[in-house]
Amino acid sequence: MNEPQKNESCRRLIAAAAEEFAQHGFASARVRTIADAARVNLAAVNYYFGGKEGLYRATLRHLSGHTLAPRPVRNRPSPSPQARLHRRIYALLDQFIGSRGPSVLGRILAHEAIDPTSHIDDVVEDTLRPELDRILAAIRDIAPPELSEVQLMQAAIGVLGQCLLYQFAK
Repeated sequence: MNEPQKNESCRRLIAAAAEEFAQHGFASARVRTIADAARVNLAAVNYYFGGKEGLYRATLRHLSGHTLAPRPVRNRPSPSPQARLHRRIYALLDQFIGSRGPSVLGRILAHEAIDPTSHIDDVVEDTLRPELDRILAAIRDIAPPELSEVQLMQAAIGVLGQCLLYQFAK
């Protein structure tokens, strides 16, 4: 199989897996359903990803890299620190919940919160940690200088936690 065909097969598998994992969670997702939706042979999952767990990890990496990546702002004056924090929170809520309902990543995170898999640490590290770091940076810019790093981190965790609460409550 040439490289473009391989990339297309992998892309279709990840897209189909994202929907299946979002709908059913890792444990109940069916590899055959994913392969059928991706229009590939069932063996392709093992060939490209080493099985269901590898496909799950690749799907999470893909979603966290594309869904939560900060969007570049062009030709705009630098917003105030408060405006940056507001935009970060709004973007996070929009990415997890969105105007059309919970995102694929948001639904997978909800499954992980309800029924954690062995991948929970990777999910947190790949998807939530970068967001926490961006929120912490925004809070650090507006916080009074006497706050400790522990207090700043607690504030950032509180903001992220409230955003996730909206996701799970919806």
